[in-house]
Amino acid sequence: MDGPFSFTSLCPRCGHERSQDDLDRRSLRRSLALGHLIEGYCATCDDLWPISIPERASLAQALAANERHVPTPDVSQIRPASRRAGDASARRSPKQ
Repeated sequence: MDGPFSFTSLCPRCGHERSQDDLDRRSLRRSLALGHLIEGYCATCDDLWPISIPERASLAQALAANERHVPTPDVSQIRPASRRAGDASARRSPKQ
């Protein structure tokens, strides 16, 4: 899924967590994959800084988790055959 994505980053000048809003998911994924700079911004300090390595790791995990939990509209949800209601043959072992 593409579109805006928000995360927080710690401002090194004032020490407060600042929300980094409306950044594009695709651009963030690409920057992470290519090792490009991702900057945080603090409006109070009017300062930019590169986000830290732990923040990059958290951001990558959050992007991945967000994508796994959002169903794609044109892909149906598929369940394993063994969990289908009324499909007893799928639960039997070959020896039965």
